[in-house]
Amino acid sequence: DLASSVLSTPELELVFGLSTLSVFRGTDSSGLAFGLAPSAKKDKSPGSIVIYKDLLLANELFYRVTNGNRLVNRPDQAIRYVLGHARAATKGAVTKDNAHPFMFSNIVGAHNGTCAMMVPGNLTEEEKQTTKASDSWHIFNMLNTKPLDEVLERIRWGAFALTWIDRRDNTLNFIRNNERTLFFGLNHGTLYWASEAGFLEVMKARTRHGLQIEEVKPGVHYSLPLNFGNVRQMREVDKTKILRPQLAVAPPFHGHMFGSPVMDEGPFTEEALLEAIEEAADAKPETSVPAVFLKRPGETKG
Repeated sequence: DLASSVLSTPELELVFGLSTLSVFRGTDSSGLAFGLAPSAKKDKSPGSIVIYKDLLLANELFYRVTNGNRLVNRPDQAIRYVLGHARAATKGAVTKDNAHPFMFSNIVGAHNGTCAMMVPGNLTEEEKQTTKASDSWHIFNMLNTKPLDEVLERIRWGAFALTWIDRRDNTLNFIRNNERTLFFGLNHGTLYWASEAGFLEVMKARTRHGLQIEEVKPGVHYSLPLNFGNVRQMREVDKTKILRPQLAVAPPFHGHMFGSPVMDEGPFTEEALLEAIEEAADAKPETSVPAVFLKRPGETKG
């Protein structure tokens, strides 16, 4: 029964703990996306998604909008999943609008990292028509209408860990490159994830949740159907060939990358490209974060 596949109060308390730890990663703003079950028990639809953003610490925002295992303003709808983010701004102003997750018609997603090819100086003419300055917003705007492979081709020179919900096929998705970390914490039918393994280790030690913690492999697209089946149904597709830098055929860049001037025309030299990649690795992280997801059908609330 889809209506019974919801998160319990103890599970959401663990997410609150992760949101508290996330202040070590980002304090500029925060956002939370909640997947809600339909009000009617026999309704088999995917349910709705509600997003809250503010210039608050992630745990403060979480505390304000939840009450037990319900949202304060949606007491009749159980919570199925949470995707959260604590931002340390790198590209774009510190505003509610630039807080993650970002919601589009098909995509709801959060990004940890910096991708210079998605900032105003490097956008296409069509993309420049928007006033949005956040590289993260432009990544998900592109993913909303373009195939993942095309997006990865565009951002492979940057640093990223992406988490998103695709409403076209009703899936939860993850992918990262070598410049940013991401970890899973699995407990029976519930999947948690965080930018740092230490956050999951702390919550494992402080709760009765026996989390099995593992690192998300770089260059692998993980996709989990949101049909509330077993989390072992996670699909993995290798994308490393797309993400591997091709030094001999580097694309032309315009404007500035990570604050360093680049050539107006033609490809990077190998030395300049390696230098840019190293700068990306050292860039201030913009955090991805605490999130919790999924409970198998038939499990009782804890």
